[in-house]
Amino acid sequence: MAEIVLGMGTSHGPMLSMPPEMWLEFGADDKDRENLVAPWDGSNVSYEDLLEHADPTLPHRLTLDNFKEQAATAQNAIKLLNKTLAEVKPDTVVLIGNDQQEWFFDDMMPSLAVYWGETIPLRARKLPDSAPAYRKAAAWGNGDVDLDVPVNAELAKHLIDTFIDDGFDVAHFRYVREKYGGRIGPAGYYQEPTEHSARPQGLPHGPAWVIKRLMDNKPYPVVPIFQNTFYPPNQPTVKRCYAFGRALRSAIKSWDSDMRVAVIASGGFSHFVIDEEIDDWAHKALRERDPELLCSMPEWKLQMGTSEIKNWVTAAGALEELDYQFIARTPGYRSPAGTGHADAFAIWQ
Repeated sequence: MAEIVLGMGTSHGPMLSMPPEMWLEFGADDKDRENLVAPWDGSNVSYEDLLEHADPTLPHRLTLDNFKEQAATAQNAIKLLNKTLAEVKPDTVVLIGNDQQEWFFDDMMPSLAVYWGETIPLRARKLPDSAPAYRKAAAWGNGDVDLDVPVNAELAKHLIDTFIDDGFDVAHFRYVREKYGGRIGPAGYYQEPTEHSARPQGLPHGPAWVIKRLMDNKPYPVVPIFQNTFYPPNQPTVKRCYAFGRALRSAIKSWDSDMRVAVIASGGFSHFVIDEEIDDWAHKALRERDPELLCSMPEWKLQMGTSEIKNWVTAAGALEELDYQFIARTPGYRSPAGTGHADAFAIWQ
């Protein structure tokens, strides 16, 4: 039978790939961000609303020295994950992530989906000349070369079959189109719709970040699993994610193969508004290996980017037989209003 030999959780935000000197400029963009969610009650708020409620000491923390310290902490954590993955050398990697208006739109938005083609394309992130300098500086972290990433189609098909037997009616897909575009919203907290014209699009940025930053563009055969954490109305609940993780573990262990499997969750922690309460809650539950505490996180706090914590929840369900090692976290503030991207890194082994 197959064996799970390694697990990882990693953030993937653009601040992890851009110089800290650019973080404040990036944060200034948040003034125009729509569909922001208040960490105090889950309501839709403006940047000005956030600024009114923000910790008045925040501006004193938004210094280049603090940014450089956070950047060094995060980069050292990424290097450790990269090194550990290279040392363990799993035969295949299950990638748990979510799509963010890259492949899935309101014409078809699966709650849970598994890709099982023979390969999956990763496209180098190429931004127009008119893009802000900080966005161009960060683009490399989501892929800087075109790749055909190998997929362990046999394991992927086995997972699909086993999930269905276990009561998880997952969507499946085995090829992708050349171009993707569409509309999201309005639905739930996502009150303002957004629309993207069709454009060439490879592997979404969450799993693509893992291929680039943790695998150095030398990917192991992967199985991409997508959870719709972001977009109402069919987001899987945190309890469903943990149960799905347990089903993933059972499915891997029942695979008639001697392969050594790694499970990597890409995403989180709180963003685009920092919520230290839910970050602390999730970290405490993960460290204490407490499924009940983890699954008691309120859904209204797990919205927008913060919803990516659910990718870690699924990983925790799959990896609960391994030891959890917290590596690092950074607060990730980038504006006086408390917007930003909290980052976290961990290993199960």
